[in-house]
Order: sequence, then C-alpha cells, then structure tokens
Amino acid sequence: KSGHNKVQTMKTSPYAALFRFITAATIVGTLPQQTHGHGIEVRECRNPSGDIRFFVEHWHTASRVIEPTDAGTMNILFENLTDGTSPNTRTKYPDGILNNKNIYSSDHATGWGCINDDTPNLITSCHETLPSTTGQARDNWVYFDRKATCNVEVQYTLEQGNSVVLTDGCGGSLYDAVVGPVTFLDKAAPVPKIDGQKLPYTIEATALDTGSDSHIVTFTASAEDDCDASPIVTVSHPSGSAFPLGDTVVTVTATDNQGNKKIGSLTVTVISSPSKKPTTRPTTTPTTTPTTTPTT
Repeated sequence: KSGHNKVQTMKTSPYAALFRFITAATIVGTLPQQTHGHGIEVRECRNPSGDIRFFVEHWHTASRVIEPTDAGTMNILFENLTDGTSPNTRTKYPDGILNNKNIYSSDHATGWGCINDDTPNLITSCHETLPSTTGQARDNWVYFDRKATCNVEVQYTLEQGNSVVLTDGCGGSLYDAVVGPVTFLDKAAPVPKIDGQKLPYTIEATALDTGSDSHIVTFTASAEDDCDASPIVTVSHPSGSAFPLGDTVVTVTATDNQGNKKIGSLTVTVISSPSKKPTTRPTTTPTTTPTTTPTT
C-alpha cells in the first residue's frame, strides 16, 4: 500500500442528478426578492436644510424595503478636514427610502428631496453594465442625511454595505464612494426679531400728553442665522422715531452673508392719552338754624 490517500469515485445515476437540479432550482426560486438587490449607484445632493444627502440605488427590492431598517446598514467614514480630528467609521441605517425614482427617465427624475428639487449628482455607478430594458434598474433607493458644519470641510465615505440590499453590486467598484469635501450650505434665511420676539409682533404705546398726535417708541431689532453670527438688519422706521396715533407697520429685513433674506413686520400702535377731567367740588346747601318763638 502506498502512503497516498486514494480518491474514491462514486457513480451517480442520471435520476439522482436530475433530482438535485430540480431541488436547487426550487430553492433559488423561493428565495426572497431581496436577494437580488445590490448597490449599483451612489449620488449626492444638499437637502433643504443645507446638509448632505447621499443615495444608494439598490435594485429590485421595492417590495422588501418598506422601512429604512429593512435595507440593512452601511459603514460610513466621517472626516473633518478643517480641524484635523481623527476620522471615524460609523455603522448607520438609512434615513429614508425612495421608490420609482429613475434618474435616467424624465417621468421619474424629480422628487429627490434636494434643494430647489435639484437632481442629485453622480458619485459612482455601474448602471451601464445592467440591462436597461427591464424597467427595474435604478428605480429604488435609500438615502442618508448627514450634517455639514458652517465653515468646516467634511467628507463622508461609503465604505461597505452590510446587507444584501446595500452590498456592492458592481463587482467591487461601487465602494469606497466619497462624498465631499463639502461645507454646510446655508440656504436658510435669517430670522428677524424685535425685542427678542419673532415677527409679526405688536408694540402698544400711549401718548404722554393730552392732545399729542404722536409718541416716541423704542425697540431692539436683531436676527438669528444658522451660520452668520451678525446678519444685517434694517427697519423702515428706526427705533426712537415718533409714531403717529393709530397703527404703523414697520418693515424689518434681515440678510445673512450668503444673501439669504427674510422680511417681517412690526406693528406699532399708539393711542391717545386719556383726557383729564376737571376737578369739581360737590355743591352743598348751607344749614340754617330754625328760629324759635319764645312761648309767653
């Protein structure tokens, strides 16, 4: 006997082979539709808040991905490029889902939730390798919303999908998908305020002197903004102006350093001083002492 193991060959009947083939086909046919879903395209835009939104197309899984958590998780690397803090990777579920959105079809190319209803920008894709006649490719997406910071460059990298829905369906070319570097896009207008109160706002005042037809009113105009610490505030009637009796509408305009503008209104109501009534003394009748006639 030699020291080598002999490989024993087993003859298989044609019926057994056919049975295994039918069994395998049955199993594949009963797998969830989700098993066909893979990431095949990544896009990005800014959402209405000015933050970053990036999308992953996951193909064939609209009936399975009903909630964002159904899609599984993604490993996302966050980098702060301004202050040099250490990059860190976080595992996140998507923030939302979008179905029936085909970027290449004019019928389904809007409604992405981007600023000004913009079309998201392409980051990476392998759509050219997929059949375009099925009507299914590039229709179903998940998206992630991530914060950007004023005056700070940030970058997000989609490193790996951890589910059959988000795994790389491009043969290893979809990830790493880099979004950035970007800074916060300040699209929100500043909020004008009077005396710390949001507009519209009303100030009521009473004229000091009887017969006066105006009154000097003072107030403090300010504004708050997401990024600009000192928005420019203008008012049509400055604080300290003499306001006439009745209602006067003051236009308050706040503008930030990105040119975003918001206009609010202040109503100044001046009422006349109540008339002074003359001081009157009550009228009294003098008391008389009755005269008595002595009795004789």
